[in-house]
Amino acid sequence: MKKSILFITILTVVIFFISITKIKANNMNEKLLDKVCVDKTISKSDYKIGEDIKIKYKITLKDIDYNDITKDLSNKKGCYKETWGKKKIKSDLIVSNIIFEETFPKGLNVELVPKEMNINNNKVKGNLSNITYHYDKKEKKYKANAVEFYITLKGNKKGNYILGEKEDSFINYNMLFNNLYMNSQKKVFKAIKLSIQDKAMTTMGIKKSLDKEKIKVKKDEFTMTYTINPEVIKANPQKKDLDIVLVIDKSESMKMSLNKKDEDNNYKEDSNGRYRMIYRGQEMYYGILNYHKDETEPYEIVVYTNGRRIYCPLEKYGDTYKILGDFNGFFMDSTRKFSSNTRLEAVQDAANRFIDSFKNYDGNVSIGAVSYEAFANMEIPLKDKKDFENLKTDINHIIPEGGTNIGDGLRNAYWMLKDSPNKNRERYIVLLTDGDPCYYTGKNGEYVYDKGKANTNDIQSDNYSKNGLDYAEKLSKLIASDKDSNIKSYMIAFTSDIHSENLKAISDAANDGERCFYKEAQTKENIDNVYKEISNSIKRDLYAKNMTIEEDIPEGIEITELPPGFKVKNGKLIGNIGDIHYILDEKSGEYKAKPLEFKIKAKGTKSGEYILGKDKSSKISYKDVTGENIDQYFNENNIQIDSIDSSLIAYGVYTNKTIINPSKEKIQAMKEHLNISEDGSLKIPKDIKTRVGFLIKVNNKDSNFKINFDNNKVKIHNYDLYDADGEVKDNTHKIYKIDNLYSTNMPFNKTGVKEEKYYFVIFDMEGEQVLQDDLKLIIDNKETKIKMEVVDIPDLF
Repeated sequence: MKKSILFITILTVVIFFISITKIKANNMNEKLLDKVCVDKTISKSDYKIGEDIKIKYKITLKDIDYNDITKDLSNKKGCYKETWGKKKIKSDLIVSNIIFEETFPKGLNVELVPKEMNINNNKVKGNLSNITYHYDKKEKKYKANAVEFYITLKGNKKGNYILGEKEDSFINYNMLFNNLYMNSQKKVFKAIKLSIQDKAMTTMGIKKSLDKEKIKVKKDEFTMTYTINPEVIKANPQKKDLDIVLVIDKSESMKMSLNKKDEDNNYKEDSNGRYRMIYRGQEMYYGILNYHKDETEPYEIVVYTNGRRIYCPLEKYGDTYKILGDFNGFFMDSTRKFSSNTRLEAVQDAANRFIDSFKNYDGNVSIGAVSYEAFANMEIPLKDKKDFENLKTDINHIIPEGGTNIGDGLRNAYWMLKDSPNKNRERYIVLLTDGDPCYYTGKNGEYVYDKGKANTNDIQSDNYSKNGLDYAEKLSKLIASDKDSNIKSYMIAFTSDIHSENLKAISDAANDGERCFYKEAQTKENIDNVYKEISNSIKRDLYAKNMTIEEDIPEGIEITELPPGFKVKNGKLIGNIGDIHYILDEKSGEYKAKPLEFKIKAKGTKSGEYILGKDKSSKISYKDVTGENIDQYFNENNIQIDSIDSSLIAYGVYTNKTIINPSKEKIQAMKEHLNISEDGSLKIPKDIKTRVGFLIKVNNKDSNFKINFDNNKVKIHNYDLYDADGEVKDNTHKIYKIDNLYSTNMPFNKTGVKEEKYYFVIFDMEGEQVLQDDLKLIIDNKETKIKMEVVDIPDLF
């Protein structure tokens, strides 16, 4: 009995202590809950598909005051102090069992996580290392370092995302205190919004350089070289929305056979959809089956005979079909087929496959068609994917006849695209011809460029193809120059009969090959491959559009030579570059474009130091492959433009002749006003005041003219400055003596002289004795030594 009572007493005490411990631990838990803080950040909110999204996670632990712990784990009698002891309390506070978890939205791929974590679909989960609080005796606080880790994502689908929207980004953890686990806690990371754009940003490596850093004003030229190096596009580009018009030649020559051996209807077995017609065991005609949408049995046959097409209804009999109507009694063996044999049939087959190639295209696409002979007489409006079968049927109904008016085919295709309600689409014309343009559309002696079908009297025959070719070239150029419509063209020369240089000339009229592309084909296989190549190019090739160069040209610099497409207007250089064409490199999977370079020549009209491109005044502007407007700025360049030194033309004793109007052509006449010594010396008579003249060309009105003469036996009196009319410009400048050195310094800018004009500087000089000495003439720091002689009068003659 006593043992039972003792057991019950001990059990009650244990339960009491356990209860007290849980209460104290819970109190402790609540106090420590706000000590653990979590945060999640990204460097930006907008990303491109395939771009790394690096998420930074941070767990921060606030300081814990020692007294908060000890008073919560002690009762009034101090029994818990006795149990654990302060020393143990101070060294044993751990955040443990930290488990991170986050589920990321679909459309984002998890690329990289810490090694402690695992990826299951789009859920990341794993344990983090324990975090230990260390006791700081000085501050009497528990302190712990923050913990950081990173997770890297990539977007694979365009859209707006919220990370942790459903509070599914969090950590669970325990506080371990003296081997006592407190209740598990949960901290939720904040939600983060981000956007994924499925577009590849276009960037250009740009540079501007000068071939000289210093030039002479009005004399030297320098060259500015602009280099544009399109950087490769690595990300998967945005699928473009497309409008395409097929322009098909239906002239009489298109019914010619592709293979000379087939001209006698010796058709080959093939599986291209053409069926033989049999009458009494003999092959008579051939045709194409037409089907209603979503039906497996044909409802009519298109019969080809003598260049005509006849549409007849059908009835099926086993493996054959009975043709009703005019051809009743003829049967067609549905198991026997032959290849396309005329040029038009081959084109129709290739066009059908071209259309089919866009059925599974991810972007929006509409395709229309224009057929032409002497004029464009059939337009099939742009049709969406759901109507592609009807489009193919319409194309298969084209019948060859008439001449060749390539220009009218282009004109109608142009207006079909220009008037399309589908905005912000890439627009393409794919034109095929097998002959030279021998017709054009004109009215009242002028070509027709407006929309609408041409009247019969507007169609002009041109046996020599001159006007037909000119008309087609002008339409090609018009299409390429319409930057708002932004239409690219492919031109296909079919068979070897065509003068390919003419179609290439039409293509080249568009521009340098960036807006119009020329192709050739001579066989059915060639034409299939060309259309396939064009389809791939349209779907995959990218363009940075409407690129321009602009730069403010400072006053004092004059542009002297420009490349095509550039102009200067109101002090601004403007260059129209056009579109940058990116082509997919199959090996690397990257989109690449050719680098561009432009050279512009300029000269200085005013001396000074200039900074070209200062304050972002030199830039390129364009729409990148995603349609976003981009500005990029060229580097600055320094150019120093120095003035041209004025120059000494001649010198001698000045005669009192009438000054004529000097010019570059009259320099010799001007020299006649000077008695010029044959030996190059300057001779004056002793004891006679003599006028000495210097003929100067003033190239820079800031020039200085200076004479130094270190001989006090020769006196230099005031000087006169004469212009072309002999007017005295300055007769007040005084001569002064410095250290026994006679010196005169005349700044031209104070005399009203004009640049690139000729002037006489006249001095009165008088020698006291016969002598020889050097006179130094300095013009713009350029020194010329002149032999000075004072001679007796007889020696002058």
